[in-house]
Order: sequence, then structure tokens, then C-alpha cells
Amino acid sequence: MQTRYLRLVCRSRDIDYPMYLDAPVETAEGRSAIVGKAMMCGFMRNEGGELHPFVLRKDKPDPEATHLLGHVVDFGTDYVDPNVRYFHTNLPSKRIHKAEQFTVRMFDDGLHDYVDNIYDIQEVIDLVRQQPAEDL
Repeated sequence: MQTRYLRLVCRSRDIDYPMYLDAPVETAEGRSAIVGKAMMCGFMRNEGGELHPFVLRKDKPDPEATHLLGHVVDFGTDYVDPNVRYFHTNLPSKRIHKAEQFTVRMFDDGLHDYVDNIYDIQEVIDLVRQQPAEDL
């Protein structure tokens, strides 16, 4: 088993809000998964080009919350409203390779409810070698 530091470039077909995540990924015999205990950093970019940095961490269990997916995208204390500050995702539970799909659950103010957006991993970049990681 080997741990590699990779940048995941992810896009949604539903919205124009790409996600970039730097994460430690364990690879072994054709399998690859994000190291679950790690706190990861990344950013999302909105249509206007503004960058929104975040940390990705394991979510706290809450039996009454139906919107949780296991991990939380936390945009930080600049966002007072928890519906804007926190998104939820199942990315760390997925196999890491190009074209893998995962969900990012965001609160939609217009609908007053959570909306699931399907993202695809479009690129995987080895941060040490600064080149695409094609062998996952």
C-alpha cells in the first residue's frame, strides 16, 4: 500500500461550480481511496471566478439529520448561515479514479431544501510529480 498526494479536479453536469481537492490517497493493487481520517483542503470556484476555500472532514453523526453524506465541506466561519457554510459529500467513500461519480449535497435557497449535485472526477494530478496520475 502506498499513500500519494493527489489533486482531484471535479466538475458537475448540474451546475457550474467545479471542485478542486488536495487529498492523501492510498493506492494498492488497482484500488485507491482517500485516507478517511485526514483533513483535506480544496476550493470551489463559482461562475464569477471567485474562489471559495474549504476543508473536507468527516461529518459528526446526527441521527436526526437526513442531509448528511458522511463528510462535510466546510467553507469556514466567514459564513454565519450553516446552510451556506456546509455542503455534504460522499467523495471519500468512493474509489478514486477518473470518471468516478460522487454526490455533493448543497442547500438551495430558492427551493428551501437540499439538492444533490452529481460530480465526476475529471482529472487526477500527482502533486509530487506535478503530472497526471494515470495509474490509479
